[in-house]
Amino acid sequence: GDMNPKVTHRVQRIVARSEHLLGMVREYLDLANIEGGELKMRNYRDLDLTSEIVKPMLEMQQTAAEKQDMTIKLDVPPTPVNVKGDPGLLRIVATNLLSNAIKYGNENGRIDVEIFPTCQGARLSVRNEGPGFPKSEIPNLFRKFSRVNTPELIKKRGTGVGLYTVWRVVKLHGGRIRAESEQGKWAKFIVDLPVSNEE
Repeated sequence: GDMNPKVTHRVQRIVARSEHLLGMVREYLDLANIEGGELKMRNYRDLDLTSEIVKPMLEMQQTAAEKQDMTIKLDVPPTPVNVKGDPGLLRIVATNLLSNAIKYGNENGRIDVEIFPTCQGARLSVRNEGPGFPKSEIPNLFRKFSRVNTPELIKKRGTGVGLYTVWRVVKLHGGRIRAESEQGKWAKFIVDLPVSNEE
């Protein structure tokens, strides 16, 4: 039947989130083929990293951030930041980095998300205020089933496959990912992706 605009908006958000979650299930099942080298990009195309990838995933994570009284600041240029890639797989990258920033960040802390073009393509960085990790742990971050072995982080639930998945997807796109941290203060993950091909 008829719904007032406020209810209609809420229902539309529920439908959009449900469709997104169904898509994520399919994408994660696809990622199970990584080890066999069977993972394929279904929809490899030019896309805007800001509007198609990061902003929708930020909205998905907003409730979790609010529960922790976290503030998310998004810093993006006024024009599109174009890359070449599969939007479904790149959303997995953004979701993992954002959810980790919330999960391992300080309550009442801040998360900085930045997107900007580079000479080679585009860069996405996600930084949180939190316990961070020692430099000695950085080489292990992107290994399968590896978890940072510090008292503050080991108590958090995790499988040790999220960052490994991110690394594999970024590598599939011809990009690179790295991590920086000041232990006891902050952690930052930086993703560089190739620029969109203009033909």
